[in-house]
Amino acid sequence: ALRLRESLFPAPISQGPVRVAYAYAPMQQIGGDFLFVHSCAERPGGPMSVVVLDVTGHGIAAALTVNRIWGELQRIYAERPEIGPGEVISLLNRYAHLTLARHAVYLTAFCMRVDLASDCVEYANAGHPPAFIRAANGRLHEMASTTLLLGVCADEEFNPAPARERFGPGDTIIVYTDGAIEAMGEDGACMG
Repeated sequence: ALRLRESLFPAPISQGPVRVAYAYAPMQQIGGDFLFVHSCAERPGGPMSVVVLDVTGHGIAAALTVNRIWGELQRIYAERPEIGPGEVISLLNRYAHLTLARHAVYLTAFCMRVDLASDCVEYANAGHPPAFIRAANGRLHEMASTTLLLGVCADEEFNPAPARERFGPGDTIIVYTDGAIEAMGEDGACMG
């Protein structure tokens, strides 16, 4: 299960104008945190989308749910390569509400699309911890939640409320899951 799960993670992107680096260290051997990256191959230099998500629960059940969501994200981006974050979050909410909520499984997700042509990042944050933009000048800007946890309400009640921020050369976006703020130190105390 661990090998299958790790095979779904994207390769880091260390070259080009937009780079992606990440660390994955689950509390247990396997968990419900995940990263998905999509670059629009049809348009070189086109937008890059990133989804960071966290499924409720731990262990094999959460990991298997991530596998299902990975398949859903593959479908979404195959059908609509330049889809915006608000629409992705809405489609994930629909999926979670129809297939996962009946089992009391929900998820948080942060979805962003970086478009270098417009020097901006569009994002939607569904109950996920806030992300941060660290500007080249050192300024930090919080990218707070824009909507609810995924799966808790039906389509007609859900509003992803996507937002847009400036994102230029030298800027960095930091996204994490709740595991980063709930990690325990050697003394057993929460480090967050």
